[in-house]
Amino acid sequence: HIFRLFPNVKKLNINNFSRSESYLDGTDNLILLQNFSNLGELSLTDVDLDEVYGHLSNPNVGVRLHTFRYTGRLKLVKVESLAKACPNLKLLSLSNSVMSYEEPAGLTAIFP
Repeated sequence: HIFRLFPNVKKLNINNFSRSESYLDGTDNLILLQNFSNLGELSLTDVDLDEVYGHLSNPNVGVRLHTFRYTGRLKLVKVESLAKACPNLKLLSLSNSVMSYEEPAGLTAIFP
């Protein structure tokens, strides 16, 4: 696995990812994000975020992130899901995407 070759990776870029599409095996490789223990910056391009939110909610992934960048061809980005999964973000960059926000009940400040 790549995380064994590069255990100190702090920034990771993923482009055009879709559940092992090239192998057609249906394996969810996003679970491997938790193995990058120094990951602080994640950049995604044309990735289906519905598959990503759950992995960002893993305490070994989302809490560690301080930077999240996303570029998508008018794909929907659920800001409330990012805020919940990645509470320590200091930089959020969204390009060519549609941002949605629904304030969850009981939440007073999404980005203090």
